[in-house]
Amino acid sequence: MNCDQESTQNGNGNIEGQDDDRTSRPSPPRFIFNCKHCGECCKRDPVIVTLGDLSRWSDDGTIMKVAHRIELDRSTGIPKTVLQRDDDGFCSQYHRDDERCTLKESRPMSCRAYPLSFDGSRFRVVSRECPGILDDGNMDHSALEEIREDARVLWKEIVESQKLLPIMEGLIMKNVMEQSMKMWENLDSDQKDQLLGHLQNEDRDPSESKRDRSDD
Repeated sequence: MNCDQESTQNGNGNIEGQDDDRTSRPSPPRFIFNCKHCGECCKRDPVIVTLGDLSRWSDDGTIMKVAHRIELDRSTGIPKTVLQRDDDGFCSQYHRDDERCTLKESRPMSCRAYPLSFDGSRFRVVSRECPGILDDGNMDHSALEEIREDARVLWKEIVESQKLLPIMEGLIMKNVMEQSMKMWENLDSDQKDQLLGHLQNEDRDPSESKRDRSDD
């Protein structure tokens, strides 16, 4: 892929446009990215889920697959919805055998924009450790513009999602309930009785269970 000089990166990881006066200062190194499909980014910090992601997933049916793996993360002090990670550190949507994301074209915007981020005024590289970031080579201008646009969209969606976080939680719960109802409707009578019995046991006071065992 071939990148023109429109987008460059300075020593702090920020990406800047090239100065019109090319003799005024040395040109910073260009941002060159070529995804290696290595899966390393699937082990990064929890993948952010935006209101835009939820809307797109509702439209294409993906929400039924991921709703139960979305959670609220408060670890940074700023609540945000994220995809859960498995015990090995990988995102819950990463397929180990195929080494790919199971969401394919429905990947969250934070994955599409990676390894770029945007803060409303400038771009920056999220992780210099990404194997796809190259020191030399070429990047196609259309590919550069695509990842820059994804970073812009991500920033807008994160800002909007912070404002509407309670609504996002409601949407997630709504879709989980709808999924649960569909699963319930597909159970036969014996399966339903078994599930209800299990739920009733879960709701019992632990002290009652101890008394039952002592009576035996």
